[in-house]
Amino acid sequence: MDESFALSLVPSPDPLPAPWWLIEILEHATFSVHILLANLVVGGCLLALAGGNRSEGLAGKLPTLFALTVTLGVAPLLFLQVQYGHLWYTSSVLMASWWVTLVPLLIFAYYGLYLRRHWEMKAPGRARAVTVVSLFLFLWTGFLLINGLSMMQQPMSWLRWFDEQGGWLLQLSDLSIWPRLLHFVLSSVAVAGLFLAGLARLRRPGSGREFRALRLFAHATGVQVFVGIWYYLAQPSPIRKLFMGGDMALTVLFALGLVVGIALFFVSWRGKLVSTLVLFGVTMAVMVPMRALLRAAHLDGIVEPSELPLKPQYGILAVFLVVLALGVWAVVTMLRWSQRQPEVEARSVEGGQR
Repeated sequence: MDESFALSLVPSPDPLPAPWWLIEILEHATFSVHILLANLVVGGCLLALAGGNRSEGLAGKLPTLFALTVTLGVAPLLFLQVQYGHLWYTSSVLMASWWVTLVPLLIFAYYGLYLRRHWEMKAPGRARAVTVVSLFLFLWTGFLLINGLSMMQQPMSWLRWFDEQGGWLLQLSDLSIWPRLLHFVLSSVAVAGLFLAGLARLRRPGSGREFRALRLFAHATGVQVFVGIWYYLAQPSPIRKLFMGGDMALTVLFALGLVVGIALFFVSWRGKLVSTLVLFGVTMAVMVPMRALLRAAHLDGIVEPSELPLKPQYGILAVFLVVLALGVWAVVTMLRWSQRQPEVEARSVEGGQR
């Protein structure tokens, strides 16, 4: 079976409800928030397992962060389906037997975080055990998502269905899966370290915890540079050439990301929190669109955004954006309330003692 036959299996795309560029911007924005929250969950689990007070201020928030991660992961997935639904749904069906296990497994992982918090002081051994299980399930979810995205942009891999029709296909032949997964793990450690550094600056300035947290960020970022190079080398030769002048946007973003990543390592190593935050924001602004351009490069000749039919549904889009804004406002309000609640309880106890 050749490539032309594989491409003939690609379903026709549905009309877009809004211009491609608008959906792309919304996907970038919502994905950025989702991935940062996912990083905090995985990084918090890793630091909790590392022991000591390394995860102080983060481990106790893991159940809340997990709930926010799942909730705010819906929007970028919806935008992905609007853009690449005909490809995403196909790849999802090909690995459907894996997908149907995710919801119950994530529910177990969620309860595991509550059990970890309950057992943290009473039974540390049990707390570590359920943390390991929850962490494994989070990483397993990321592994499956990466497999699905890889299969989505490589229709040639769909032909394996004719030999394996049970819905258990994985994209293990794609060597870029492993550095991509490792990149996620390292970025989780880095984001967790940055979060703890900011928390230390607000709560205990001058305690030394901010510097130690930034050193943790620096170590993870330093390794990230080499993982990024590994990820680049794992790409097919035509894609690698795009990063080396074949595509100006990808080349510029790749060079900028490398330079900013090295600078980020040095400023975080020196304990400069504000500079680290600024450069981290620049890194996110570079990496998210580069991820989209890389996907577009893989799908070149399969999906052409300018040729996709447009059937505007701005009313539905407006309703979605209003609901999204209200949801974000509700989440922020609840988080503020939850932060004030311990203070209210403390004042109540103090008043009762009087």
